Formats: sequence, structure tokens, C-alpha cells
Amino acid sequence: MSWIRLTTLLFLGLLASATWANEGVDWNALNSDQQRVLSGARDRWSTLEPEQQRNLAQGAERYLGMDEAQRAEAQGRFQRWRNLEPEQRDQIRRRFQEYKSLAPEQQDQVRRNFQRFRNLPPEERQRLRRNWERLSPEQRQRLRSMTPEQRERLRNMTPEQRERLRNMTPEQRERLRNMTPEQRERLRNMTPEQRQQMRQRRQNRQGNGRAQPQPRNRGQ
Repeated sequence: MSWIRLTTLLFLGLLASATWANEGVDWNALNSDQQRVLSGARDRWSTLEPEQQRNLAQGAERYLGMDEAQRAEAQGRFQRWRNLEPEQRDQIRRRFQEYKSLAPEQQDQVRRNFQRFRNLPPEERQRLRRNWERLSPEQRQRLRSMTPEQRERLRNMTPEQRERLRNMTPEQRERLRNMTPEQRERLRNMTPEQRQQMRQRRQNRQGNGRAQPQPRNRGQ
């Protein structure tokens, strides 16, 4: 087995979603197909770290379930990984550690989102990547911190609604988060003129509150 294939299997193991025990994997515990795929590592298997053993075993399991086109795609992904800058690799590693720290249901949601993204047409995936690149670091952080329900609402928004959300101030976003579902529904159904009137009324109330005269000191 070539070095490229062995490293690709390790890479696949790192990306795998199944959960393995914390101990290493004994060579004899591998099935015959896994042993065949990993034959190049047999002589030094016992010297590998437990995590490397788990990742290779898991990578071999995924590799065996792929057709030739998927295997070529996996090797291409690994090649792109090798071409990344060290800072980019570090960022991906941090993201992977963050993923591992998520609760099981959150990991399931991440995997479903990733699979949904992979099933999109290439043009749509490219459009989403461009949108992501245009986001500021603060906007990206807010997106990562969203709950699954909030992400679902965001996906169902029209382009105009997303644009209004991007242009909101932090105070406006906080008010939006605190709204009841009924209030959000009324807000979505408002015309631009009604929204403008609502903003004007809020500004007037805030201005009236600031303009209230201070009580005079009777000694003056």
C-alpha cells in the first residue's frame, strides 16, 4: 500500500463520525478486509499510538464502503489538505476539536448540515462559500453559536430578510431573539412602510425619554 493511500486512510479516520473506544485497536481485532487495506502498516501496528490505530481502522472501514470515484475524491481532499497553509490546517484542527466537544445531538446536526451542503448543486455550494467569505469574524461567530432552530429559521428567510438581518444593530438582534413566535410572524408580514413607522415610533419614544427635564433644585 502506498504512503499516499495510508495517509488518506488516516485522514478519513479523522473525518469519520463514528465513536470508538479510547483504547487502541489490536491488529487481530480488525476484519480481513481492514487488514488487507492496512497491510502496509502491519509490521509497525503495535508501535502506533492508540489514536492512530483507531483513526486508521476507522478510515479503512470508510474506504471499503467507497466506490472508485469516492476513493479518488477522498485522495483529492487529502491532497488539498496537504496544500493548505499551516495556519489553515491549525484552524481546521481547532474546528474538529470543537466538533468533538459537542453533544451527540449537535454532532448529528453538524453531519446533517454537511451532508445537505454536499448534496447541493456546485453553483449553490459556490454561492454559499462566497456568502461565508463576505461575513465578518463577528458574523461568523454569531452563525456558529446559533441553535438548530435558529439556523432553520435563517434558511427559510428570503434574501431580503437576510439582508435586513445583516444590517441590524446588536440591540435590534437582541430584541429579535427575545420576540415570541407570534411577534416574529407579525414582523415578517409587515410591509416596508409599516416597519419604517414602527422604527420611527420607537425612536420617538426613546427621544422623549431622553428629553424629560431634570427636577429643579428648590434651593436655586
